[in-house]
Order: sequence, then C-alpha cells, then structure tokens
Amino acid sequence: GVTIPTPMALVVTTPNDSEQFLAGSQMTIAWEMTEGTLPDEVKIEFSSDNGQSWQVVEPNVPADVPYTWKPVADVDSQQCKIQVSAVGDAAVYDVSEVFTVFQCSHKLTADVTGDCVVDMNDFAVLASQWMACGNPYDENWCFE
Repeated sequence: GVTIPTPMALVVTTPNDSEQFLAGSQMTIAWEMTEGTLPDEVKIEFSSDNGQSWQVVEPNVPADVPYTWKPVADVDSQQCKIQVSAVGDAAVYDVSEVFTVFQCSHKLTADVTGDCVVDMNDFAVLASQWMACGNPYDENWCFE
C-alpha cells in the first residue's frame, strides 16, 4: 500500500532571458506544466533585484491562460525575474530567467509618443498638433 506521488513541474516560459520591456508597457507572463496537472490558480511575483526580494503581482490568477501585466512604471533594472507558483502548493513553482525593464532616456526629448524611439510616428503626432493648434488667431489655440 505505498502511494507514489505524481511529480509536478511548472515552468515559466515567458519572459525569457535577455528580453527587454519598457516600464509601464504590456508584457506577457506565461507558464506550463511539464509534469503533473495544471493547478486551478497560480500566484505571480516580481523581483527587480535578481530574486533578493519579491512583490506580489497577482495572488490568484487562473492557471490556464497567460497573464498580461504592465511592469511598474518606475522600474529600471537589468535584474528582473518573475516567479509563478501553484496556489495551495508553494513547492510547485518556477522562476524566470533574468530580463530587463527599462525607462526611456530623459535626453530623448523628441520622443512625442513615449515609446523610446524617435520615428515618423512622433513626427505625425507633432504635425497633427501643429495643424490643429498652430494658429495664434484661433480662440481655441491649444498651447497651455
């Protein structure tokens, strides 16, 4: 009458090593079970100091779909990690590889759209604003 427990192995599949995310933009957190049955819910935690400390992102997330998250807007670290663990069984967990969450450089003043890239999209926004607000004889002139 010996019962052999079923092995359980949860693996974080994204984010991956060396991925980079703009702080405040969306990123997908995904996981899978390589052994055992997928739990009903998982807890997701975030570390910006290579796992020295953790903050809970979500304590109870349905385990059958990836989670979309916006990293905290003031994070700027090359030592970020995600930990996903089964709710009710903390022994079933995995920690992602190290990834980066970064801030745009404050020197990038021409980045009108806030995506850390100066391109034609920035020019289009600038041109649209100039065309709508560039007339000093308009009572609704938009300079504030």
